[in-house]
Amino acid sequence: MTKSVDGADISKANESKEVSNSVKTAKAAQSEDMWNGYYISTIFCASHIVVFPLTMILVLYFVQGDPAASELGDETRLTEQWKLTQMAFITALLLDFISWLFTVDYERARLYYFVLVIQGLPVVSYGLLAAGVAPITMDAHGRRFIVVRYVVWLFTTPAMLYFYSCVSCISRRELIIAMILEYTVILTGVPACLLPFPYYWPWLIISCVACYFVVMALSKMLTLAIQESSPDDSSYRSALQGARIFMTTTFAAIPGVWFLAYFHLVSPLTEELLYEILDFSTKAGISTMIMHSSIKTYAEEQE
Repeated sequence: MTKSVDGADISKANESKEVSNSVKTAKAAQSEDMWNGYYISTIFCASHIVVFPLTMILVLYFVQGDPAASELGDETRLTEQWKLTQMAFITALLLDFISWLFTVDYERARLYYFVLVIQGLPVVSYGLLAAGVAPITMDAHGRRFIVVRYVVWLFTTPAMLYFYSCVSCISRRELIIAMILEYTVILTGVPACLLPFPYYWPWLIISCVACYFVVMALSKMLTLAIQESSPDDSSYRSALQGARIFMTTTFAAIPGVWFLAYFHLVSPLTEELLYEILDFSTKAGISTMIMHSSIKTYAEEQE
């Protein structure tokens, strides 16, 4: 009888210790996201929302469109595609806004700042394209170069990585490196498009290598989440595995479209359509998976 009681006490002590460790881990993760009493992620999103319109104003003022871009044809169909894509982002953003209104969990509600950046900024860019205001130039390979798309990617894709990191315990250092690599992908992608042969090759190689490591970082985030989940919950683990396949595939497919167009395997209209589909899939997909599916953030897993 005494041994049984002792065993029960030991079991309770172990459970209490596990709960204590979980609380400490959750608090440590929360403190990593704090700076002088403010959430770093909130500051990150707020700065993007402020800087983005200023950047767009500079682009619209200083960058001139190239008349040769309209000579590729399909202008009417392109405009309709841009309008449709903008409406898709508006719809997704509106649904997320309604969801935010009825979210009582402060930590989860705070994640909607990421949604505002990831889905809100494309609403502006596609609206400018549909209105014929955004400058469209030609790259060195005879294709349309849509400047505002690269500007939006520069703001949204690092935010997507930051948002996506919420599902696992990936370290702050690894996240920052992944975000720097994503900035590298976008910034080196611009000269890879605009410079003639052979000067664009170094930039293209750097962009592709950086993209590879970004996709690996994405995969690691979900891999860690899978490892942290209960081995008995096969359905949840399957959901995480599906999310990993979806996000890594769609992220990797975007540079794939670039190469398809580079080798003239798709028409300019098809190239634009593929970009729009992948743009919406990655951005709306990530917010849907984290905010509306069964996938939990790392903080929720620790509760």
